[in-house]
Amino acid sequence: MEIYADVIFFVNFIFSYVLLYILGKFVNTVKIKKLRLAVAAVIGGISSAIIFCIEMPMWISYVLRCVAMFLMITTAYFEKRKNILNQMLWFVMLGGIMMFVMIMLVSLTGKTIGMAINNGIVYFDINSKVFAVSLGISCIMMIFFVKMFKNRKNKKYYILNVTHNDRTITVSALFDSGNLLKEPITGKYVSILEWEAAKELFISQPSLTKSIKELEKEMHVRIFDRTNKGIVVSKDGEEFLAYARQVLEQAELLEEKYMNKSARKQEFCVSTQHYSFAVNAFVDLIKEYGMKNMIFLYAKHRHMKSLKMWQV
Repeated sequence: MEIYADVIFFVNFIFSYVLLYILGKFVNTVKIKKLRLAVAAVIGGISSAIIFCIEMPMWISYVLRCVAMFLMITTAYFEKRKNILNQMLWFVMLGGIMMFVMIMLVSLTGKTIGMAINNGIVYFDINSKVFAVSLGISCIMMIFFVKMFKNRKNKKYYILNVTHNDRTITVSALFDSGNLLKEPITGKYVSILEWEAAKELFISQPSLTKSIKELEKEMHVRIFDRTNKGIVVSKDGEEFLAYARQVLEQAELLEEKYMNKSARKQEFCVSTQHYSFAVNAFVDLIKEYGMKNMIFLYAKHRHMKSLKMWQV
């Protein structure tokens, strides 16, 4: 196989230019200066041709390649010279991906690959069209690798305190920029919590049943009637729950007046049938006046006898 020094220079010039471009565009994310990039690629092409054509010990070739890599990166991105080791590592990784993908793609074409390796420099003797296609696909693979790596590195974790019914748990949360759901009324971002982490916020069924029975025993009243079909609120239970609600409301008033030291919030109530325009108008009203000094109540029903009250 005949080997031409100018071909070695041209191929490695293209390799160096592509690698440096991807390094700057997707790894460093800096402004690309094409003239400096071209000069750096020329250094890569010349150094590759010299190292390939001259016989030398392997360790000297490694040193020369490292020196050439250093000169290329500092020429192309002088402002990143303080982080040169990281840049050189990225350059080596991207070059390895490019070489691997190109060899695999060319081998898949079924054509014989003319390839020679000397002092760590690879020489290809392939068709120019095959070379261009394989180079393009390898660039796509390199960009995909860089983005995947940076996305994993840039994941943001936060510590959140989640409260429900006076119970609070602390969990670690991952910020997902592709899932920015917002609550339509307050406009706040929605956090999704796994059940395994959230179940500590809720009372287990056995504990709830035990607490209800103890309350019934203490107050000498049967709050629920238990049947084979389930449980329903008893007549005495309805009366008991009405008094309990009044007690809770009075307790909230005391807290607002003497503990929070703030004026009691005014209530705004709306009762309507199930109309979408009514819901939209109610949401717009909340957005306009906010919920800092007011409590909004929305009652919707399909029939006059069935009424469901929602407190915002």
